[in-house]
Amino acid sequence: MPAIASAIRRAALFAAVEQVGKKCGCRDLLSDGLSIPVQFDLVARVRRASIEEHFDGVLTVGHSYKKASSAACDQDHLLACFADLVGASRRAGHFELIKQYFAQKKALPPVHPDVLAECSALLSELRFRRKSETRGSVSYELRDDE
Repeated sequence: MPAIASAIRRAALFAAVEQVGKKCGCRDLLSDGLSIPVQFDLVARVRRASIEEHFDGVLTVGHSYKKASSAACDQDHLLACFADLVGASRRAGHFELIKQYFAQKKALPPVHPDVLAECSALLSELRFRRKSETRGSVSYELRDDE
C-alpha cells in the first residue's frame, strides 16, 4: 500500500506541475527548431510527504508545417436552402412531423434509399479543402543517467 500511496502523490505532483506549465508557460517565446539543455530539481510536499526529483534533458521545439484538411459546407444553411423551396406553412408542417417522429423514436424518419444516396453524394460534393499552419511540437527528452 505505501508504494501505491507514493505513486499517487507523485502523479498528483506532476499533474500540478502540468497545470502550472499551462498557466505560466509561453509557447510563443520558443522558436521553431530550438534545442536547449534543461536541468531542474523539483522539491515538493504532497500530503505532508516530501518528494525530490532531479531532471536532466533536452527541450526540443519542432518546426511548424502546413496541414490540409477537408471541411463540409454549413449544414444548417444547406437545410435552409431546401426548406426555402417550400412555403412557410408547409415547411412548419414538415418540421413538426420530423420533430414528433424524433421525439418518439429518437431517430429521423425513414427516407427512400435513393434519396438518401443522392443527399449523401451532394454532401460529398459540398466539401472544400482548408489549409492551416500547425505549430511544431515541444518535447523534453530525459538524458540517460550514466
